[in-house]
Amino acid sequence: MNGFLYYLEVTPLAYPYLIGVGAALVTALSVLEHTRRCKRLVKFLSGPVPKLNEISAIRNFEGRHAELTDHADNAACLAIFSGFVAILLTCYIWRVAETNQLRPLIFLGALQLFNLFQYICGGGRYASQARDMLEERPDLGCLKYVEKLPPLPSKASEKAEVEKLFQGSLDDYVTAFAITPAMAQSRCNAPLEQAYRQTLSDAQWKASQEERPQVNEKVLLVWRDSAKNRIKVLVTTVKKIEDVAIPGAIPRSGNALITAAGEKFCGGRLAYYCGKPTQKIERGWLATADRAHILLASLQWLDDDQRELCYQLINPGTPLPRAEDWRPI
Repeated sequence: MNGFLYYLEVTPLAYPYLIGVGAALVTALSVLEHTRRCKRLVKFLSGPVPKLNEISAIRNFEGRHAELTDHADNAACLAIFSGFVAILLTCYIWRVAETNQLRPLIFLGALQLFNLFQYICGGGRYASQARDMLEERPDLGCLKYVEKLPPLPSKASEKAEVEKLFQGSLDDYVTAFAITPAMAQSRCNAPLEQAYRQTLSDAQWKASQEERPQVNEKVLLVWRDSAKNRIKVLVTTVKKIEDVAIPGAIPRSGNALITAAGEKFCGGRLAYYCGKPTQKIERGWLATADRAHILLASLQWLDDDQRELCYQLINPGTPLPRAEDWRPI
């Protein structure tokens, strides 16, 4: 102990040097921890991902993902801060040190280079791999919609969910996402099998022309906000149903004028917006809970995750029928 105190007393720049070495060592440990956390994150993201209809499981998955990401980010922040301190002290020592004091400075600089190399080959590489997985792995794309999922229905929360989701106007939409014209066009150009196309066409006709919703029945509204190229979604209830007189046509149950969210829709359990286009709603569609899959299958410009999210808003916890087993109910 006495020797250490004597060293501090007789050695110029001893305090800045020791603090710089300590900061460099903290940086090294933080980089190691960041690397370890990022490796765990990559391993976690490489595993199976729950579907959006598995609401509890996908929320737990996203919670674990957020926890691992936060731990890795905290370690990275500590490494950056301590590394910055060490670099400042290194620069200070370089400016004021004499020639015979450069050996400790070289050691301190070597520590900084080692930490930088360790980060590039360790934590930085794994962090980049994790980001690439989030961008490129298709089934991880659903994570950006998890926070918009409704809770699973329960008797205790049923009243609260009605108040939360079944709002009265288009301004109370549940969620929204942007779809550019180029994205929409590329998705609409995707080929559909003839058998699937015919099945979908038949289901659309039946739901829109031969069926009718009930007053107070919950419905899914999907519409385009033409001002910002955004797609908005609302879960609401039917407020009013009126017959539509079509001269010379045989009356059908689906020939109805449906009022929901303060707007008019023409059709049946599947209907389209028949009001005058505005900046708020350019085009829109309505479907009951049991016909929502028909509507969402018809909107080819939605991607799979967006289609699943919309379906979960009105049918929480129920899987959306996929193309290979799609059938009208």
